Amino acid sequence: MYPNYPIPILASRPVKRAIVQHTGLSLLMTINTISSIHFSCLWILLGDLALQFVKRIEYVCWPVDGDDYPELPYQRDLTANDMRLLRRAVQNAGFQGDKEERIINMLMQTKLNHDLGYVTPEGCRVWKFGITPAYITQAIVAIIVSMSPNLETMAMTQPFLYYIELEEGEEWAKELPLVELFRQANSRPEETRFLQKLRDVYLINRGDRISSDGRYYVQSDLIACLELFNKLPSIESFGIDAFEPDENNGKQTCEDASSNISKIKINHSSLYSSYLLCVMASCKTLTELQYTTGGRASLDGGYPMFNPKAFIKGLAAHKRTLKVLDIDTEQFTSSYPGEAKSQYSFAETGTNMEAPVNSNLTFTNLMISTMMTLSSRCTDTWRRFGTAMHR
Repeated sequence: MYPNYPIPILASRPVKRAIVQHTGLSLLMTINTISSIHFSCLWILLGDLALQFVKRIEYVCWPVDGDDYPELPYQRDLTANDMRLLRRAVQNAGFQGDKEERIINMLMQTKLNHDLGYVTPEGCRVWKFGITPAYITQAIVAIIVSMSPNLETMAMTQPFLYYIELEEGEEWAKELPLVELFRQANSRPEETRFLQKLRDVYLINRGDRISSDGRYYVQSDLIACLELFNKLPSIESFGIDAFEPDENNGKQTCEDASSNISKIKINHSSLYSSYLLCVMASCKTLTELQYTTGGRASLDGGYPMFNPKAFIKGLAAHKRTLKVLDIDTEQFTSSYPGEAKSQYSFAETGTNMEAPVNSNLTFTNLMISTMMTLSSRCTDTWRRFGTAMHR
């Protein structure tokens, strides 16, 4: 779980005073807290230098499958000056033209849910309440993020339902506001004023999903999530728990040596070694790596096997920078011919995937290392690796 949960913004809380008194303010943004915010609280934030003090934001809201955001009648009656402030904030967040009007429409709603249902020919009522909350909450969070220049850490649920591959210059009509904000900043960090100091992102793997009751790993699209922030100038680390890849709809590949992330923390999760190798290979440098498995079950009843030989060969690309290594694969390890030849490219690493495990694997800066496995078949591989890296 994400440590030190931030305080919620509630209508009953003296928001302006709290901001003035807390130089390291944290904001909790959920459907419940956002729906209870009186809009004047948001205007206090927008009209003040208060967001200069925000260093951490937590956002919890799972998007659901549904149609694009519908254009709705305004539910707020703002003064001309308030509307000017709102429009300026939206423009400064990078939303222009039709996107600007779309975001303003979301911010001008007083209710998260709208009666957008319809009746089928059979007379069944179909509700579509899940569409608007994700758009409206993300619009609010996107504006607050864009106005928080000192934001350093963020915890958030996966902000999209399915990954959509966009070609250069292509736009998707259903793009959620927070996804668009991050994509914009990550693709052109030198042209963006916000998210410049973001160092750490924790991906919250819980929420409204049916598999979020604590028994099962939660399927998420980690690689697509990383591509929302992995090129930001100050980004250093990310963390996630209780995770297994979404093999049906998730992105399976990433660009080698393209990420500024240097610290990986994936705990109590279930990954094939090839998936972890892909994430590792995307890092320009890797200083800390933590991966532990176990504690939950997969929905399909299976489990991925972890090949230590393939993992060690991929790890060798970072032998000069790695300082902390914490690996616990329990009994889910295997060693059989061929798996060391990963489907992912390691051409840039200079690592010979066919070389013996104990060849040229001295980790010059490694300070802490923990490797645990319950598979006797792989004990010798781990032992030889441990001996080699500490020579």
